[in-house]
Amino acid sequence: MTAALTERPALVGAAEATQPPLWISRLVLQAFRSYDQLSLELDARFVVLTGQNGAGKTNLLEAVSLLSPGRGLRGAQLGELQRLGQDQPWSVFTNWQTPLGERRLHSYREPGGDKRLHRLDGAALKSLQGFADLVAITWLTPQQDGLFRGPSSDRRAFFDQLVLALNPQHARHLNAYSVSQRQRSKILREAAQRRQSADPAWLAATEDAMARHGVAIAESRLTALEHLAERLAQDFGPFPGAELALQGDFEAALQQRSAVDVEDWAKSTWARSREQDQATGRTQFGPHRSDLLVFHKAKGLPAQTCSTGEQKSLVIALILGHIYMIAALRNMPAVLLLDEVAAHLDAGKRDALFEALLALRAQVWMTGTEPTSFASLGNRAQAFEVTGGEAGNTPSGGLVRPYDLHAP
Repeated sequence: MTAALTERPALVGAAEATQPPLWISRLVLQAFRSYDQLSLELDARFVVLTGQNGAGKTNLLEAVSLLSPGRGLRGAQLGELQRLGQDQPWSVFTNWQTPLGERRLHSYREPGGDKRLHRLDGAALKSLQGFADLVAITWLTPQQDGLFRGPSSDRRAFFDQLVLALNPQHARHLNAYSVSQRQRSKILREAAQRRQSADPAWLAATEDAMARHGVAIAESRLTALEHLAERLAQDFGPFPGAELALQGDFEAALQQRSAVDVEDWAKSTWARSREQDQATGRTQFGPHRSDLLVFHKAKGLPAQTCSTGEQKSLVIALILGHIYMIAALRNMPAVLLLDEVAAHLDAGKRDALFEALLALRAQVWMTGTEPTSFASLGNRAQAFEVTGGEAGNTPSGGLVRPYDLHAP
């Protein structure tokens, strides 16, 4: 069980104690979003990016997020990452400092093609899942402030990102399930257009794949939920403790039946619902419809009924609990990307958040419009002013200039 924030080790002021075991020392962008070219040299301290809205701060966080499996913190399509007016394909290159020496990770758009490619130390990678075994990259964005009032798809995507850090294979199962689900929908749709019966053998094969990957998805979610709930049982200082639950047919079934039984049950359920799914054009049953339920533990209230400030505090608590979880279970370092995290937090909560983040021994990237929001970090952070804008209204796109934070 996680101790309260006040019981965690106070690491402030000891650079050698707070230095993460793995961190990005150089970020190089080409033709990416608002940047023609950018080379950013970094040390192990917190990275603070300040500037006006639209200056390109979030683009830098997004670039880092693309070094993890998936489509990054915006979920963008490949072409959306390309800088307008630039023919050269976009590229994100990083140097990482590790206990075993420097590593080089490169993610980029295929020249003349429409694929995303990766290289580690110059060697081609099939995917980023192998690198995800070395470091967890996770994030919190302003869009997630409304996580509890938004659609279940937002909470599901948020939670799956947390699960991925605990089990990198989760991404493979999510993708395979999604591909099979789309294939099943296509078979039903095309059969309806032809006014013929769909091929039962083809449907059975796709439903078999959906069942196998669906069970793996639900099992990973339940495992992560158990460990995360343990670490959220107490408050993180001013950030409240939370109780968690998963609402979903697969998750509920796995708590009562074996995985093999759940697979058989899922396949028979999909077989019975083919006609209904064909009529609606939707697969109305499966792990793609599960939801994450969060409750404010002290108040005993569902998160969606809490105030806006309480909801933001709950999301922050989830992220903190998640980082502690992967550190404890996988002994894995983390890179944490916090977009506008200081907004709407009073000075006391901001300082408490910074202290909690320092204790994580993670490389933390934070953005904000006002340098004063981060002044209490002083020389424990490296600060950069970002200018340029989404449209790149400077000659070379976005610009980043270093400056010193000064505590008041």
